[in-house]
Amino acid sequence: MNSRPVLVLTACLSVLVIALSFYAWQLRKNAVSEASSPALQIVTPPGNGEPKQVTLSVAHDDSGVLRNPTSTLRSPPVTPLASSLRNSLSFPLSRHCR
Repeated sequence: MNSRPVLVLTACLSVLVIALSFYAWQLRKNAVSEASSPALQIVTPPGNGEPKQVTLSVAHDDSGVLRNPTSTLRSPPVTPLASSLRNSLSFPLSRHCR
């Protein structure tokens, strides 16, 4: 192979490596700046509906144990739209599946 095509190929690959290195540096710089200043989020209080027992599955990788503690959570109050949607979706399947 001639030396001129090898030189051009080497130059193109060198430019590509430099461009990708600059891009990776920019990504790392942005990731570090976003990680150092977490976004503040507004946390809404729990709902004031009826309390329900909920089972949470928690895996402990270090001991290899799966624990299922129960907790009482309050559900948000039901809005008229949510109740009508729930009623419209709760139809018997035996009537539609034959």
